[in-house]
Amino acid sequence: MPAPPERNEISDAYPNPSNATMRIGMGRLWDFVTGLLGLTGNAADARSALGVPSETDAMLLGNPVASTQSAGNKSTRLATTEFADRVFNGVTTLSVAGTGDITLTATECGTGILILTGARTANGNIIVPTAGWRQIVENSTTGAFSLTVKTVAGAGVTVTQGKQKELFSDGVAVLDANTDINALPVGAIFDHAGTTAPAGSLICPTAPTTVSRTTYAALWTAIGTTWGAGDGSTTFNIPWFPVGQVGVQANGNVGTNTVGQNLTHIHEGSSGVTGYVGTGSGGAAGGGNPVPSGASQMLSNGGSANLPAGQRVLKCVKF
Repeated sequence: MPAPPERNEISDAYPNPSNATMRIGMGRLWDFVTGLLGLTGNAADARSALGVPSETDAMLLGNPVASTQSAGNKSTRLATTEFADRVFNGVTTLSVAGTGDITLTATECGTGILILTGARTANGNIIVPTAGWRQIVENSTTGAFSLTVKTVAGAGVTVTQGKQKELFSDGVAVLDANTDINALPVGAIFDHAGTTAPAGSLICPTAPTTVSRTTYAALWTAIGTTWGAGDGSTTFNIPWFPVGQVGVQANGNVGTNTVGQNLTHIHEGSSGVTGYVGTGSGGAAGGGNPVPSGASQMLSNGGSANLPAGQRVLKCVKF
C-alpha cells in the first residue's frame, strides 16, 4: 500500500512547497487515499488499515460475533442475541433475608425475571429505577412478611409470598402490567362454580373468620376492619356469609348482617268457625289442620331464617 506524502510536500509556509513539490505531494496523497479505500493497490492492506473486515469475513456474511454486554447495560453499544435473551428470559435470584429495604443494582434489574428469596423478619420495600424498568417479580421469601416493589418516592405494588407479578415503572411509580379495567380488584366478592377458591382468592367463610394482616396485606389495605378488626393488631376479618344467605345492597353499613323480614301483610280467617286449612286427600276435613271454634290465629310452620330459593355457589373474595 502506498505511503502517505510528507507534510511539507503539501503544506508549509510560502515559498515552500513549490508548485512542483506540491504536485508530487498531491500525487502521493492520491495514491495513498485510493489505496486506503481499496480502489487501487492492495485492497486487503487497505481494509486492514481501516479496520474493515474482508469480503469473506463472518461479519459481512450474516454471522457477526461480538462480546455480550453485562445485564443492565444501557449504553449505545450493539446488543447481541445473548443480551436480548437475558433481558427477556434471564433469571436473577436475590436474597432479601432479614429486615430493611433493598435497592436493586443495574445488573439485578437487567434480567427478565427476578426471584426474591430468604427469610424475612419484617415488611420491606424493593426499590427499583423510576423509569425504564420492567421485570417479572416472584416472591419466594419466607417469614409471613410483605414485600412491596416501588420507586424511591413513588407508589408500589405488593407481591404476596408464593406469587408472581409482571411490573414496570412509568417514570413515577411501579405499576402492575396485567391490571386493567376487566380484572377483579382486591376485595371483590364473586361467585365461583367450583368447590375450591381460584388462585388469588379465599372462600368466604360461613362464620366470622380472621386472617393475617401481613400475609394478606393487599386485602387488608382494601377492606381494613370493615368486616371485623380481628385481634386488633395482626389479624382482620374477611367477608363471611351464613349458609344459605345472600349478599344485599348496603346503606353505609357494609359488613353487617341482616336477618331479613317479610313485607307487612294480613292472614284473614273467620273467628267462631270450626274448619280445616291445608291440603290432604279426601274427607270433609281435607286432611288439613283444624281451626278451633273462636280461634283468631292460624297455625304456621317454617325454618329459623328467611332464606331465598336458588342454586348454591361458592362465595369467594379476591386478595
